[in-house]
Amino acid sequence: MPMRARTAEAKTQKTQSLTSSSPFLYLGVELTMDLCGKHQHRRMANNLIKKLKALKSSFATPRHTLAIIRTAIIPSLAYAFPVTPCSPAELDKLDTLIGTTAKDTFRLWRSTPAAMVREVHVLA
Repeated sequence: MPMRARTAEAKTQKTQSLTSSSPFLYLGVELTMDLCGKHQHRRMANNLIKKLKALKSSFATPRHTLAIIRTAIIPSLAYAFPVTPCSPAELDKLDTLIGTTAKDTFRLWRSTPAAMVREVHVLA
C-alpha cells in the first residue's frame, strides 16, 4: 500500500511526513500515528492465510503441522498483540482459520467441534 507522504528538504536531506492515518512498518508491526489497528489486523490475517496455505501444501506430517502452528504461527500472531490488541471477533476469525487448517491436516469433518480441535492433548 503506497504511503501518502509529503517530502520536505531539511539541510540537503529529504524528510517524509505522513498523515496520521497512513500506516508504517515498525519492528514488523504496521502502525499509524492515530494508533488505529485495522491495518495491522488486515496484515495479520493476510499473513496467517499465506502461512497456512503454504503449510497445507507442504509435505509436513500432521504432528509436524501442529507443532509448526503451535511454535511458529501462533507466536508470530501474538507478537503484535501488546501494540494492537484484537477484539474477540477478530481473534475468533484468526482462530477459525487455524482450526480449519488443523481439521484439514488431520482429515477431520468440518462439523468436528472447534473445542476438540483446540485441545492440545487430543491431537498431539
